[in-house]
Formats: sequence, structure tokens, C-alpha cells
Amino acid sequence: MVVAGDEPQGLFALGALESTAAVRIPQTLASYNRRYPRIQFDLATGHPVP
Repeated sequence: MVVAGDEPQGLFALGALESTAAVRIPQTLASYNRRYPRIQFDLATGHPVP
């Protein structure tokens, strides 16, 4: 992610368990996307690798 001027832009990659991604993340990502529309999200779901 890069900040150009006052607005962040670029790719924001994150990972989460499927249950978290389904329940807790959607509203947060939607709100963030409305505030920073130039951010692209790359959400990976699954179990952490030990």
C-alpha cells in the first residue's frame, strides 16, 4: 500500500480464517473501501500454516 498525497492506494493483502472472513471482515472492508476507494483488497482464507 502506498500513500500518494492524502489518499492511500494499492494492494492490501490480508489473511483470515474462513469464519472470521465471513462474519467479522465484510463490514470493516466495505467501510474502509468507501473511505479509501483506491485500495484493492486481496483476502486469503484458510488455516494458518504452522
